[in-house]
Amino acid sequence: MQQEIIDFRQSQSLAGAELSRASYQRFDFGRHVHEDLHLGAVIRGAQAFNHKGTGHTLCRGDLSTLSPDECHDGIAATDTGYEVLVLSLPQWHLDRFAAELGISFGGFCQPKRKDMALYQAFVSLHRLLYQAENPLLEETALLDFFQRLLGQCSKSEKVTNTGTVKAGLSREIRLAKSLMADTPEPVTLELLGDATGLGRYRLLRHFRAQTGLSPHQWQLRLRLERAKKSLMQNDGNSLTDIAHQHGFSDLSHFTRHFRMAFLTSPSAYRRAIRN
Repeated sequence: MQQEIIDFRQSQSLAGAELSRASYQRFDFGRHVHEDLHLGAVIRGAQAFNHKGTGHTLCRGDLSTLSPDECHDGIAATDTGYEVLVLSLPQWHLDRFAAELGISFGGFCQPKRKDMALYQAFVSLHRLLYQAENPLLEETALLDFFQRLLGQCSKSEKVTNTGTVKAGLSREIRLAKSLMADTPEPVTLELLGDATGLGRYRLLRHFRAQTGLSPHQWQLRLRLERAKKSLMQNDGNSLTDIAHQHGFSDLSHFTRHFRMAFLTSPSAYRRAIRN
């Protein structure tokens, strides 16, 4: 029986970007969000996922384009599982590419694009970044790929000045997110309800309706995403330090949630990402 396998690397050409190659058989990505933008390509099998309540299937020839803070899930679409390549990068990289290329870009309005040429360009780019052997070749491939991707988006998708991440969120929900994101200390529904003027019940109901997650689920995922970035850094912090910095009461608690979300432990992730 095929087992779940995932390997992480830190991109040498894109600061703060994460590369992964994974083979999944039964692992179920429950509903979650990412702090960064995620691009992905299935190279074997197919993945089924729901994005904002709509079902999709990702297979060869498709490129997933998930903007930050968009609720989705993921699971194998067949009994044989699937293999996938993923590039996760901070939004500012796309803003920089768009500015350099003179392209107007406000965010992705589609969770996937069916374009074999774009798909193949991404697979080739991922391989180059993964091997990390020729910086000049990598930068050339990066600009070529993002010129193609962002050029398509600017022509075919309606964009907004504020992008797609916060579009549609009420002022109260944006405030609640900001309060949860800016502190590692415990936050209560009562505090969020009072701060937003919605009260606990209305805050919970509106948050779920607008984000697809409860406040607790959203905050937990954000803390895990930010902890991953801390694990990338070679700053001498211990795993316990990182756990506490991001709101986890102890290393055991942090490790359990990290493994559930990313199928590996914080220590194994740090070894792999710094390789």
